[in-house]
Amino acid sequence: METEIFNGGIVWNGLGTITNPDAFLPASAFEFVATADFALCTGFDNIFNPNNEEFDYLPVWSAIQGSVKVREYLNANPGAGVKLFLYTPSIGVGNPEEWDWIVILKN
Repeated sequence: METEIFNGGIVWNGLGTITNPDAFLPASAFEFVATADFALCTGFDNIFNPNNEEFDYLPVWSAIQGSVKVREYLNANPGAGVKLFLYTPSIGVGNPEEWDWIVILKN
């Protein structure tokens, strides 16, 4: 049985909304490590990239790699990669300021 972990609408020249999950916690809700080290992962898997665009995932990873939850995931799954995709709730004359990278870490 498959479980839906994300659902968000995409609107032509408009703005879709995320319907699942109900809400995301802000970055300030997460604890970050006190060290300045940089945690590496084994790679990135862009799970929704229909145009096979090339992206620089390092800025996305840099923003979250210091989270205690991310470090716990890496310690528990040393060979696992990171799954992510760029959610674009607007297309056509889309506004990149409204787009978000969704990062999925699963044990």
